[in-house]
Amino acid sequence: MHIAIFLDQNPGTLGGAQASVMLQKDYLERAGHKVSVVAPAGDFAPSDSVVTYPSWPLTPSREFSFTMKIGSAIKVLNQKFSQGQPVDLVHVQADNWGALIGARFALEHNLPQVNTLHTNLEHALVKIVGKAASSAMVLGLSTGFAFLSKQPGCRPTTSAWKYLGMISANADLILVPTLHFAKLAMKMGVAKDVQVLSNGVDDEFALAKIEPKSRKPKTTPVQFLWCGRISHEKRIMQFMQAIKIADLSGEVKIYGSGDQLAEAQEFVSANGLANVVEFCGRLNHHDILLKMKEADVMVQTSSGFETQGMTVYEAGVMGTPSVICDRNIALDLPAGSNWLVADDSIEALAKTLKQAELDVAAGNTKVIDLRNQMAQSKLTGKALGYYQLAINLHAEKSKEV
Repeated sequence: MHIAIFLDQNPGTLGGAQASVMLQKDYLERAGHKVSVVAPAGDFAPSDSVVTYPSWPLTPSREFSFTMKIGSAIKVLNQKFSQGQPVDLVHVQADNWGALIGARFALEHNLPQVNTLHTNLEHALVKIVGKAASSAMVLGLSTGFAFLSKQPGCRPTTSAWKYLGMISANADLILVPTLHFAKLAMKMGVAKDVQVLSNGVDDEFALAKIEPKSRKPKTTPVQFLWCGRISHEKRIMQFMQAIKIADLSGEVKIYGSGDQLAEAQEFVSANGLANVVEFCGRLNHHDILLKMKEADVMVQTSSGFETQGMTVYEAGVMGTPSVICDRNIALDLPAGSNWLVADDSIEALAKTLKQAELDVAAGNTKVIDLRNQMAQSKLTGKALGYYQLAINLHAEKSKEV
């Protein structure tokens, strides 16, 4: 079949959803299917498998782009998809303009639609722009969707949960990456039925042999690793402050980029932490997994924002335990496989970082192995089952109209 996956951002940008989608695409193609990723154009080399529409930069770095010329975008997609194999199914993995364009394209072409919700949008927007501005943003997004999606029954709202329900209303099947987010989405009225399909890890790593972390006392400095977008919602500055309070004797390597990079670097310099913290820039997904394998401890600092916390799962595949700030992420992992921070305070994070360092140094590290549940080949098989279910449900729904 031909699957069109709709994203908010070009897959060349940094982000867990983008990396996950490109891995899904790879394994779906290995299974004999055609996959087109639909995304805004950006400052990235064109690709035959990425279908883009005109867009404008949303941030000074030009990492994020958007469009509100939905009709023009649909016209571009109709022209591009009129050539070659017709689209059989739309998979929306977006919350904003990508969701709007994907929903309208599916509706206009009477195609089965699957939605994957990657983001706790209410929490994310409040963390990034504050409560008042987040309500205004949701109102803007929902107004655009209500008037431009051509989906009946849509009304503007300031509730992020109602908005997620709106963009998913035409979907034949709704997926989320973890059980805790599925329960939350149903509780908040997004949908009555939400299925769980985890993001996965390349079989090269998920099915490979790993050496368990040593249970012997460690004579070299303990290696901490943090990776992702260096930005407010990831609580990077709280992490910097916790490192200072913890007085770590190990090393902290930070991979990624973002709008708080300069602020974090200045804090490290001003507080004499240059011998502890190293900013290592961006790496491709393959290489960051290898860095996770080398590390003693992965650090996850956001709280309430993640729907899966993919870096923690990826580290778990590589046999590396994590310090976790988000209780929901920890609850979905095997008991005793991580160091859970007691609360959202900087002091609690500092205390847990120090405890993890002491445990690893003493040969008392946590043990984790998530390889069996995270192999992308297995998850792709499950995804294809969901796709067929969506096709069947859509056919039944079409008969009723």
